[in-house]
Amino acid sequence: MNQSDHRRQHDAHPALAGLTHPDKDVRQQTAVALGSRADPLLTPAVASLLWGESDFFVRETLTWVLTRTPTTAVDAATQALTDPDPAVRTQALHVLSKIKHPDSAAAVKACLDDQDTAVAERAQWALARIGDPSVLPVLITRLGQTDLAGRDSLTSTLAQFGASAVPPLVTALTDSNPSVRMCQGTVGLPCRRTVDLLAGGQFISLSVVS
Repeated sequence: MNQSDHRRQHDAHPALAGLTHPDKDVRQQTAVALGSRADPLLTPAVASLLWGESDFFVRETLTWVLTRTPTTAVDAATQALTDPDPAVRTQALHVLSKIKHPDSAAAVKACLDDQDTAVAERAQWALARIGDPSVLPVLITRLGQTDLAGRDSLTSTLAQFGASAVPPLVTALTDSNPSVRMCQGTVGLPCRRTVDLLAGGQFISLSVVS
C-alpha cells in the first residue's frame, strides 16, 4: 500500500485529517496533537499512516505517538513485521524498539532471518533495546554464523544485555564452533565474580566496565 492509499483510507477521520495533508508541517502539527491525545482507538490508523509517511521528522513524531499507546501499538507494529515492504518492516521494528515491550521479543527475533539485510540488522538492534534475555541463546548461536563485522555487531548487541548475557556466554565457551568461542564480553560490576571464568576461556577478549 503506497502513501496515497494510506491517506485515502484514513482521511475521513477528523483527528487524522491533518496527517493526509500534502504539507509536512501540517502533518507534523497533527501528529503532535495526536500524541497529546494518546487515544488507543486511533492506534491502528496512526500506524498505517506511519508506514506510508515520507518525511523523516513526521515519522519520528508518529513513532512517539504510538509509544503513548504501547499495548495497541505493539499489536499494530507486530502485524506490520510481515508486510511485503521492507521499509515498513524496518519502521515497525523501530517502533517496537522504542516501546521495549518484552511481549514483542519473539516476533522481533523472527526478523533476524529477514531476507532484507537492513531489516535483519534493525531486528538485532531492536532486541538489544527490548532487552528480553530469552533471546540471548539465539543471538549467541549466531556468533558462529556470520563474518567478522557481523560478530562485532553481535557482541555489541550482547553487551547491551549486561549481566544477563554472562551465563549463556560462559556456556558458549564450550561450543564446538571456534567462531562462537571467539566472542567479546563487556561485563559490568555485578558480574565481576565471573571474570576469572571468562578469562580462562580460549579466544576471549574481555573488558570490564564500572
